[in-house]
Amino acid sequence: MRWITLFASMAQAVERVQEGRLFTVRIGGYPHKICLVRQGPTWHAFDDVCPHKMASFSQSKGTITAAGGVVCPLHGYVFHLTTGFEITNQQCPALHILPLRIDAEGLAIGLPTT
Repeated sequence: MRWITLFASMAQAVERVQEGRLFTVRIGGYPHKICLVRQGPTWHAFDDVCPHKMASFSQSKGTITAAGGVVCPLHGYVFHLTTGFEITNQQCPALHILPLRIDAEGLAIGLPTT
């Protein structure tokens, strides 16, 4: 896994990423845009691609639930932001979740090295 620093400080990350809203980033060499979500002190990162029909959460205005899920507006599927599992019993493949690291150097995301 390679770690990419997204924000040099948590103050910068909090300033840029609105709570409960999707924030997207593109990282060279990674095949998808990545969504970041901040819910209070908790941060999540996942591919900006619904595994059901490959729709973009950010372009189709996906929403974040108070319970920690992301809703794809195309079909209403809800994916848990920690596990990636679809939680509305639609038997959809899991959303690809990416690890985040918060430390003195800010907020970094872990990407596979394949």
